[in-house]
Amino acid sequence: MHRMLSQACGAVFLSIVLAGCVSQAPYGTSEATAKLVTDLSLRESPEIVVPLEWLSAPYGINEPQDTNNGLLVSEASGFRFVTYTDQRYRQVEELSKPELQCGYIWKSEYGAELLHLFTADRLYLLMIREKGQIQIDAAQRFRVIRQLQAQGVPLLTEKDGAFFRKTGETVRLMSKVQGSWVSLPDDELESFKPCEPQAR
Repeated sequence: MHRMLSQACGAVFLSIVLAGCVSQAPYGTSEATAKLVTDLSLRESPEIVVPLEWLSAPYGINEPQDTNNGLLVSEASGFRFVTYTDQRYRQVEELSKPELQCGYIWKSEYGAELLHLFTADRLYLLMIREKGQIQIDAAQRFRVIRQLQAQGVPLLTEKDGAFFRKTGETVRLMSKVQGSWVSLPDDELESFKPCEPQAR
C-alpha cells in the first residue's frame, strides 16, 4: 500500500522539487520572531514557526508546478503560509477550520513523510524542511501534526485509503529500468478530497 501511494504521489506531483532559487526565510531567533510579529501584525509570538516548501492545486489531474518557499506559522485556529522577500515577511495564504477539513500523514505522526492538507476544493502538499535540504525534518513535522491534532483537524493515514484514484486513461511516465530511464505506460491518476469515509 505504501509503495502504491508513494508512486501515486510522485505521478500526480511530478515536479514538486522545481522550487525557485531563493534563500531560506530567517526564523528561530528573537530578532526574526520580533520582525515576523511586526510584519504580519500578530498579537503575540506564534507557538510554531517552521521552514516550509509547499504547493497547492485544485483536485483532479494536476500539471507540474513550482513549490513556494518560506515558513509555516501557527495561530490559534490554523496556519499561515509566509514568504520572505525584500527583507519583509508576507502572508501568502491562511488555512484554518472550518476551511481546513482534514490532513493526511501517511504512516503516522512519527517519520519524515510529506504532509497533506485538504480544503473543499484544494490539496496542499507540505515539505517541512529548510530550503535546499532533501530530507523532511521529522521533529518539526511532528510539532505541526501535534498542533493540527490540538486544533481538532482529522488526520488520515494509509489505513484510511488513498487520496488518488485512476481516471481510466493511460499516460506515459519515465521509469528507471536496469539503470536506464525509459518511457512506460501507466494509469493516469487524479487527486480528490479524502475527508469523508471511503467505501471499502
